[in-house]
Amino acid sequence: MLTLAHYIAKSQGGLGIEENLAVACIDCHAQYDHGYSAERAEKEEQFREYLQCEYPQWDIEILRYQR
Repeated sequence: MLTLAHYIAKSQGGLGIEENLAVACIDCHAQYDHGYSAERAEKEEQFREYLQCEYPQWDIEILRYQR
């Protein structure tokens, strides 16, 4: 089963925009959200590399809600 994962979690102010989202299997999504630091760091790097490849102008600063 596939799920929609946020690079920056909604609970951390992450927006529901394409540049903050990727499709992931349930296990990868769980490792990213709740994994131990080594697992999470690896998934975060893969996630960031994917987003940077898909969106050449990708900037982490636009992924959070700005008040």
